[in-house]
Amino acid sequence: MKKVLFASTVAFVLLFNACKKDTVSTEEELALQVTSQTNANDQARLQNDDDVFSNDAAQAIDTDAEFGTVPSKNVDSATVEGAVIDKRGLLNKKVVLSYWGKNINGVIKTGKITIELISGSKWRDAGAVIKQTFDTCSITRNNKTIVFNGTRYVTNVKGGTFTGMYLKGDTIVHRVRVNGTVTFENGATKTWWAARRNTYFIKLLSLNFISSGDTLINSEAFAMGGISRFGNAFVVKSPVDLKIVNTTSCVGKPQSGVRIFTSDNKTVTVTYGVDIQGNAVTSGCAYGYKVEWTKYNNAKGSAIIAY
Repeated sequence: MKKVLFASTVAFVLLFNACKKDTVSTEEELALQVTSQTNANDQARLQNDDDVFSNDAAQAIDTDAEFGTVPSKNVDSATVEGAVIDKRGLLNKKVVLSYWGKNINGVIKTGKITIELISGSKWRDAGAVIKQTFDTCSITRNNKTIVFNGTRYVTNVKGGTFTGMYLKGDTIVHRVRVNGTVTFENGATKTWWAARRNTYFIKLLSLNFISSGDTLINSEAFAMGGISRFGNAFVVKSPVDLKIVNTTSCVGKPQSGVRIFTSDNKTVTVTYGVDIQGNAVTSGCAYGYKVEWTKYNNAKGSAIIAY
């Protein structure tokens, strides 16, 4: 993704609107509240579920990270729960991950991810790049389903594999670039790009994950952008000192971090890892995330949303 595309999106989103209303109705304030919470929820779901698919894809090739070799077995149904990995194309540096709709802790995944090594001879090497193509990959939580389509490019920045991380304590760093769409329950579609840096490491016997924005615009880090379900351009800023932190011990629910969503001259702040009162968790797993926005009358609006 070229930076000029990011910059043009930001320029459109942050364009100053000098015309402000003198009076605002209750209906307009309510509409702003609904839009703010929906945009924040969409961003949170997109970030989390996209990372779920990416982690599955990384595990799918972890045991055969050499690529270009004869696979240890042609079909693997044990590495990724609820999915089958077809490795017959491994000699051509390609594997296919297919989900079959198993309910795992209330999460159901379907669809197919094609994974190809497009740079480097071995995925375990520093600088190797894989391409992940998402073909109607759906994920259902709490009876709500979103469907992913598009492509993701992942660079293995430092080298290494998840197996090595568990056995040797390695830290894995992935540079991620995404172009895709998601379709929501009501048929609305969101077009998006992502630029993130994901770091994985083992702590207290759990896989820990940190995600930060990886493209600079006006000296600030951004993680995502595109066109929202409402048809408006948006960008998502990722404060460098407030990265998203996740752990498998909490079933992949972010335990801290901040994202700032801007669209149509309105800004919404999403704070991950809060309790039911909206306070930052200091122990155990978080209840959800806090959404904050500025109303038309300049008062502060907020909501607590469960994961």
